[in-house]
Amino acid sequence: MYQIYQVGPNEDINVIARKIGIPADELRRINGIGDTSNIISGSYIIIPSMNNMNDNYMEEYNKYTVKTGDTMYGIAKDSNIDVDTLLSLNGLNKNDYIYPNQEIVIPSSKTYVTQENDTIKDIVNKLNINTDKIKDLYVVKDQVIMY
Repeated sequence: MYQIYQVGPNEDINVIARKIGIPADELRRINGIGDTSNIISGSYIIIPSMNNMNDNYMEEYNKYTVKTGDTMYGIAKDSNIDVDTLLSLNGLNKNDYIYPNQEIVIPSSKTYVTQENDTIKDIVNKLNINTDKIKDLYVVKDQVIMY
């Protein structure tokens, strides 16, 4: 199981990895983050489930093991999630291959990953949700919204 973690002020991958007790390289791998990539305070990353998470805990994710013949499109359809969101949550691009026994994460609730140039109005219209749910949101590309 995985969880969404909101990056706090002055946190980077190394700080978060130490905080939750896993190697920073593993945390980068889970999130598809390169060695030189930075994360922004307020953005969200995926971390392994922890029993003693702090208030940054958002939502649980299910781990899925890829089977022979699986595609991200098929997994997304079976999981009732947008394929672009599933790809983004797993740090994958449309042209990336997945392999049998590879582990990916699937959100256990409705999830949307913001796109470049998204506005609050765009998100409200796309998700058909009340603006009160996201009124305090500052939209950043690849931000995860749970609804």
